This record gives sequence, structure tokens and C-alpha cells, in this order.
Amino acid sequence: MVLTRGYMRLGQIGRTLRADRASLHHIGCADVYVERVGAGAPQRPMLSRLLQSAEAGDLVCVPSLNDLGRSLPELKETVLLFRNAGLHLNCILEEINTFEGSSEIVYKTIEAVVHFQTRRHVDLIKLGMQIAAETGKPTGRPRVDSSKVETAKRLVKAGLPVAEAAKKAELSVPTLYRYLSRL
Repeated sequence: MVLTRGYMRLGQIGRTLRADRASLHHIGCADVYVERVGAGAPQRPMLSRLLQSAEAGDLVCVPSLNDLGRSLPELKETVLLFRNAGLHLNCILEEINTFEGSSEIVYKTIEAVVHFQTRRHVDLIKLGMQIAAETGKPTGRPRVDSSKVETAKRLVKAGLPVAEAAKKAELSVPTLYRYLSRL
């Protein structure tokens, strides 16, 4: 028996838990798995729970593709998890439904778009760096004034907290920590 399950992540601007949950229940989701971890969290316990309880052929509904990944690589990884588990996918906002028609074509299309966007992003970064080099603009981190670093190191050795030493030497705290770690 095919079950319809819902999955969503909290924290997206302009969306509410109540409305998203209602839309998932309206289309027949037996269970709704709500991810409450932060956007950058590598672990998604509710997604893991959904994948453990789902069986091949089940349908997973999400309000939007954004619920599956906060970045293109994360989206691709999640879509591959669903495909490898034999699950169908229904994205309400984007009107993507692998249950109706060829799921393999939809999954391959999502993968191709992710791959295209990732390569495009890399190409744009390389182009920007090439243009910067040709016009003589520096790339990478700005150089740190070594006299500021030495001043801050002396202050820290004298017992001043790192944050205060960084402020007095006009450095950021992470920059000072980076130089202190080299001692």
C-alpha cells in the first residue's frame, strides 16, 4: 500500500508551519515530518526518520524544493536519497510530481539543473578572478599589517584578553586567533 508522507523544514521566510502542514494534510499526507534544525545543520533527524519509515513506492510531499535542500548540492543529495529509496516526490509549489509519469526523467532533470547551476557558479567565480587578475585587483584575503599583529600578540602575552587585544590593535578576533595559532 502506497503511503503519502509530508516533509518540511522550518525557518523559511514568508511561510508558516500551520499553512504548510495544512496543505500537506489536504493532499493526503498520513504523517508530516517537520524539521526544526537550523538552516546550516548537517544532520536532519526528521528526514532520516522519514527515510527509515518509508517504503519503496511511497510518495513524499514537500511544500517546496527548498525543503529538500538549502543549497544545490544538498538538494541533489536529498533527491538522490529519495530516488535510491524508490520514493516518489511531490513538490507543491513547483508542481513537480514523480508519482504521475516518469519519475526517472524528473529526477534526472533535477540532477542536471543542479549540476548546471554548480558548474555555472564555479565558472563565474573563475571568470571574476581572471578579470580581477587582468585589471590588477587583488584577490583573496587582504594583507594584514604585521605591526598590528605583533602589537596584538604582545598585548595577549601581557595578559589582555584576545578580544580586547584585537580591538586595540584594530584586528578582527578571528584574524588574531589565526595568527596566535601559528605560535
